[in-house]
Amino acid sequence: EWDKEDIEWFILPSIEFTKYGRQGRTPYQTFRDQIKIKMDTWLKFFGIWVAEGYTDNEKIAKRHGYRVGISQVDSKKRSEIKEVLDELPFNYRTEDTNFIICNKQLWKYLRQFGNKYQKHIPLEIKSLSKRQLSILFNWLVKGDGHVRKKTGQINYWTASKKLADDIQEIILKLGCLGTISIQKGKISKI
Repeated sequence: EWDKEDIEWFILPSIEFTKYGRQGRTPYQTFRDQIKIKMDTWLKFFGIWVAEGYTDNEKIAKRHGYRVGISQVDSKKRSEIKEVLDELPFNYRTEDTNFIICNKQLWKYLRQFGNKYQKHIPLEIKSLSKRQLSILFNWLVKGDGHVRKKTGQINYWTASKKLADDIQEIILKLGCLGTISIQKGKISKI
């Protein structure tokens, strides 16, 4: 029985970085304070980002504004994601089926969680209350999962072994049982 207290706030760490003057020649240091975000809102965002999100690589990020993206084609899920993004302290825009946030502070924090083969959930998130882990899990499933209508069985797919292990841990803390099966890669042609 997992018994932890709710945590009210997620703190996005402060950052210091170099900016350049008007003509791009004069470097100067700038600082952005930490940002407090309601933990429940953060868990929704983080869950869908882990499932459907990405960060630009360093080279592209410097040219295009440190983009954090979430891709989703389903219109119902897109409207739910939009509601979450509206609660966050970041500006965003839509491009086709993507939501794009240009924010170096957010980009730098999320970048540590890797690409689709390396994604994982940090210990401080896995240590949250059962109620809050349930929020995270539901938003992970909203992205890369499926709930069978007749049985209520939940399937979740990931290319990251570490994320699969993290989700197993969360499932156990939620009082459920999960099994992992490995599928061989498929070659697809369009």
